[in-house]
Amino acid sequence: MPPNCPLEVALWPNTGHHHASPSIMNTNLCQVDLIDAIHKLFLSTPPRPVEPCPGNHNVHQEESSNDSGFGSSGFSVYKPLYDCNTEIEKLHLAVKELNECCFYYGSVSSQEARVILCKKPIGTFLLRDSSDSRYLYSLSLKTERGATSVRIVYSRGLFQFDSDERIRNKLPCFESVLALVDFHVMVSQSGNNKSWRWEENSGKKSMKVNLKEPLKCSVPSLAHLSRIKINQCLEDVYMPQFSVDKLLISMQLKDYLKAYPYRV
Repeated sequence: MPPNCPLEVALWPNTGHHHASPSIMNTNLCQVDLIDAIHKLFLSTPPRPVEPCPGNHNVHQEESSNDSGFGSSGFSVYKPLYDCNTEIEKLHLAVKELNECCFYYGSVSSQEARVILCKKPIGTFLLRDSSDSRYLYSLSLKTERGATSVRIVYSRGLFQFDSDERIRNKLPCFESVLALVDFHVMVSQSGNNKSWRWEENSGKKSMKVNLKEPLKCSVPSLAHLSRIKINQCLEDVYMPQFSVDKLLISMQLKDYLKAYPYRV
């Protein structure tokens, strides 16, 4: 397939068997704004009680029997329940973080993303608004078979890559879009990305999940670059009590590091 030919992929566990997966980029609907998305996803149902959650950006698993193999990494396992106000706060925080990451392209379409990534190295990726009004965001990336996109599912306060519903509860979920991306980048860089594969809509071919380097759309500040570099040197960046809090720096700098606990 030529590099500029669009692919449709979803995330699947690497079981060695191929299945037909749902289409990833099958509409050209305009991206709904954040408030409309909130109303569509959350305000149509009664508020749920809030259950306190231990920390942020933790991997979530539905049941211990469905462990994806990443539950022993120090992340807490819990089932968050949120009311509508918490959902709104979480989505506003997601927008704030995306605007800081320098590789969020906003309303760029899937076709425009393919053109941007066409001549980039394999593993280059960017985040953008989803072209499908049922989703908020998509990740576009360059694979060995060309540029493609995968939608990001948001449900009950957690983000994960789009996948078949039959195996969705076996895949890791995260409390932010950047935590989801950061996790898969770290797994790809460590060479442990053999658990999942991108599978085409036809189910005939699949590709290894390989996220290497974000494609910046703006020049990050020196302070932000320094923050990322420090985070890359911290083993437990998601648990500040074991990482950031132990650094011999001012409280102001600690708060700055905690505001963006990612390595990308």
